[in-house]
Amino acid sequence: MNPFAYARATNLEDACQKMKAGALLKAGGIDLLGRMKRGTLHPELLVDLGSLDKMEGIDDLEGDAANQAGWDLGALLKLADLAAVDATTHPALAGLREAALNTATPQIRNRATLAGNLLQSPRCWYLHDPEVPCESKGGQGCPAMTGRNEHHAILGYDSCPVTNASNLAPVLCALDARLVYRTVEGKQEEERLHVLYTAPGKKTGFSTHRVPEGAIVTAIRIPRRDLVTAHVEIRHKKSYDWPLCSAAVALRLQEGKIAEIHCFLGSVAPTPHRARFAEGLLMGKKPGQEAFAKAAARELTQAKPLSEGAYKAKMSQLCLTRALEEAWKRAKENQR
Repeated sequence: MNPFAYARATNLEDACQKMKAGALLKAGGIDLLGRMKRGTLHPELLVDLGSLDKMEGIDDLEGDAANQAGWDLGALLKLADLAAVDATTHPALAGLREAALNTATPQIRNRATLAGNLLQSPRCWYLHDPEVPCESKGGQGCPAMTGRNEHHAILGYDSCPVTNASNLAPVLCALDARLVYRTVEGKQEEERLHVLYTAPGKKTGFSTHRVPEGAIVTAIRIPRRDLVTAHVEIRHKKSYDWPLCSAAVALRLQEGKIAEIHCFLGSVAPTPHRARFAEGLLMGKKPGQEAFAKAAARELTQAKPLSEGAYKAKMSQLCLTRALEEAWKRAKENQR
């Protein structure tokens, strides 16, 4: 590991000024320190945000004529605290609680932060190997196209089949969450999370999100709507492992039919993949296991797995079907 300087931010303004001078921010440090150890990241100064405790809570927003009711989740909220949310009182947060609870290990959940999980580097062993000069690191071509690629994307990629590594992103996208950040000019801005994610490629360069350079994420804002959520993921191991695939569903029933539905797949594309075909088939229809299975199967017909990734299409179909079934079950319980 290369030598680096370390400083603690006293407030957001202090952190912003240090970033202008070229510093990198550190919260939980799970992704950041791993990249530094592997030699793919070489910061000269790390600025620790750990003392900014005002960004660690969950604010229940009542809402008024100008602002929509919902929840503001602090960017430094620990995943362990998110996993302890009372989802019986707020069914819309049930899927988010599940996603946090399934992330890594208790030790990591007690250190990892919400914003860090959402903006962590994508999953690709070639990308994280400093000796592999792929196009994402200024080289030529992509070794995954003809090499080992069993964990790579099957949807939504061009020339770079990395996968988004966030456990929480699919369910937050399904809830239409917004990322709130402070710009280098000191302004507060917010944007829909699913819009901020972007897929790397030859035409777009290597970028996995559109958060402005130098901006500091302060919160994730979830609008309060009459939705229930579910999150399902499949992994090699029960703990300390990334999902092979995941699915998140947010839906609302009305008079026995699906009145609103949002579906996102995780770990199968460079961004959280919106299952628009499945949503279109189910919107306004009566829910049921057969309908869910057909919708999930239709969604995965567009998959383009590489040589070792065909299994992920079937697995993702199963994940989405199960997530739909669980969300339906919760919606019926919530109507009692």
